Amino acid sequence: MHLPLAGFALAFDKTSSFLAIGSQNGSVQVRPVEHPEAPAVATLNLSASQKPASPGKQADTPRDSHEPKEPQIVVPVSSVAFSPADPDRLVVGTNDGRATLWNWRSDEILAQFSTRSSGWINVAFDPAGRVIAVTSPDGKVYLWTPGGENKQELRGHRQSTWLVDFNKTSNLLVSASGESVRIWSLRPALAPSELKATPQLLGVATIDWSADMITLRAAERGKAIPRMFPAPNQRPQAAALAEDGQRFILADGTNLKLYAVGDALDKPLAMFKAPTGEWQKVGFLRDPDRLVGQTTDGRFYAWRYFKDVEALRSFAVNALPVDDQGRQAALPPLAKCRLGILRQEVCSQAAAMPLDPLSAADVQW
Repeated sequence: MHLPLAGFALAFDKTSSFLAIGSQNGSVQVRPVEHPEAPAVATLNLSASQKPASPGKQADTPRDSHEPKEPQIVVPVSSVAFSPADPDRLVVGTNDGRATLWNWRSDEILAQFSTRSSGWINVAFDPAGRVIAVTSPDGKVYLWTPGGENKQELRGHRQSTWLVDFNKTSNLLVSASGESVRIWSLRPALAPSELKATPQLLGVATIDWSADMITLRAAERGKAIPRMFPAPNQRPQAAALAEDGQRFILADGTNLKLYAVGDALDKPLAMFKAPTGEWQKVGFLRDPDRLVGQTTDGRFYAWRYFKDVEALRSFAVNALPVDDQGRQAALPPLAKCRLGILRQEVCSQAAAMPLDPLSAADVQW
């Protein structure tokens, strides 16, 4: 089949029912695959005048038909991608550094994102269809969530980024520039992991109630911890005691809370929400140290657990990214203060310190 079109960007939807064709003249056409020679079912023209209209407004029509019209800027389309979650949505990348999310069936522009750099860009949807990756001439890769405020920047390339793609089965993103290919993990280092096999939980404790007092007893160590409980009518369903006896977990509905022995129960060290269902059993694992919760649908979720500040510091440093020259990024001053690495008198000045260009200020833990 031959189509008399100058196609610069191509994409099938996930069912291969429709084909999107982006052209050098700034237009995008959506055509049915079975009859591609038929007229396009939808067309978007992204060329603009030198004075584009404000978002959501149409350009003014000249009052006098004899007035010269403003010249049109031709914006070539560099890439297109269908949403895997909603095939009616198509993201279009253009050489003015913009990504446009278009509902081609209703012919509605839903959102736009600008890299603020003119030049070739490539766009890609994540497997869930929620996040759009956008390359940029400034060497960054942007992660854009249409309809939300969330925007991340992945830095590491020294030249313009040209291509980007999501792994369909894992939380990995790959990007390429003229000097390097980089693989990014999009999963925060402290995100929960689902355990496929049933773990042997350590420190599982029984809960004894007496008025507003609870006593946790870990059978394998014979250790008991009495604690005043602030809300007797909200009894935890499960508990566990760490091997060193300095930390314990309480599970209450969808909340799993980590405490230090001696701290008030209304001030947990951390709280974790059940991804599915409610918590019914909790415990600890070692090598690496993790706290684990089992939900009512039988799934096990694990989080990293730090026995002391030194373990947390070590993890924070090792989790930092590596730059394009192989150097590991440094913790920014404020992070060093939170981890107790810097002295208090230094921390009082940390807010005014400029961030090192290799700092991990943008790293999500």
